[in-house]
Amino acid sequence: TGVLMISAGIGNQYFSDTLNVIRDLLNDLATNGLESGELQKIKQYLKGSIAINLETSTSWMMFLAKMSFYQPVASLDTMPSLDRVIASIDRVSESDILALAGELILSKAGLSVIGPVDPTNSQHDSQPTETVLAKLW
Repeated sequence: TGVLMISAGIGNQYFSDTLNVIRDLLNDLATNGLESGELQKIKQYLKGSIAINLETSTSWMMFLAKMSFYQPVASLDTMPSLDRVIASIDRVSESDILALAGELILSKAGLSVIGPVDPTNSQHDSQPTETVLAKLW
């Protein structure tokens, strides 16, 4: 179990197009897998981001809080160490990614939107938002 979160900071006029791109990318991942070398790049990015983002004690506390939210623990003594988190990133294989991608069911996914989005707006989008949402959810 876990959380898969995708976020996008976009202008309202790109809302529907962005949802289409996300859907297409997830479907492509489930169908074709990752490109050669992509998993290694992702792992390096994640490990580098974690290291950079934990440079302050406040950042470290936020990391621990997030870890306890996603993986409840009995006490701080059972909290995963940074080395353990890095090792878990290293253990992920391309077959793990394919298996997870194959389990994604977009029709059961949640969607949160912050900001004004008009479901019938097609002035700048290629399709009205209602049409895109019907395809995704």
